[in-house]
Amino acid sequence: KVNDYQKNYGEKTSMHLSSNILGLDTEPFIPEFILALPWLRDLTISSNGLKGFPKPSLWKSNSLNKIRASSNEISELDFSGDITPFLEINDLYFDKNQLTSIPDQICQLKKLETFDISENTKIKRIPSDLYRCENLRKFYKSGVQLCNMPVYVQRNDTVSILKYLQERAKQSTAYYSVKMLLMGHTGRGKTTLLRNLINEQSQPKLYDEVTLRI
Repeated sequence: KVNDYQKNYGEKTSMHLSSNILGLDTEPFIPEFILALPWLRDLTISSNGLKGFPKPSLWKSNSLNKIRASSNEISELDFSGDITPFLEINDLYFDKNQLTSIPDQICQLKKLETFDISENTKIKRIPSDLYRCENLRKFYKSGVQLCNMPVYVQRNDTVSILKYLQERAKQSTAYYSVKMLLMGHTGRGKTTLLRNLINEQSQPKLYDEVTLRI
């Protein structure tokens, strides 16, 4: 069936499929013939009851420019694996879905100009490296309240938000130490765990004791 579609639509560069019932319950979540189109640039698949969205590595086209997947039921964007097919994307519309987070890999889309996550009220954070999307000029997030950014910054325009993220990244420093409190009864492996964490060689147990060590 995919081959039949390719014969009829194989050279398609644009597909507008809004308000159908194309959503699948399992990956790849949309009909495979769409993923197999080698020259696809512009896809509109809004209002199709999508439960998820295909990861970038599943797309055959490396020319994708615009994707509109608004008004669906997408709860997660999986950008794991090869994201090469998405590297030419300028516009991503995932507004009015049920997203809970934004994948960090979105920051690798250097040509991204428009990114819409409006009305995904469960999103509470955006990737700290979003400023690396240096061409991003339209970041729509109406109805989204972020907890990793001051409210006064969220009210600013896209350029100001990205500048804030960039300045925050410059001021941050790596911290390679951590305090850990281990408490509990004897013989539960606390000392062994601690020594493994700090690369100490385990010593034979000489006596029973309740361990309290920081």
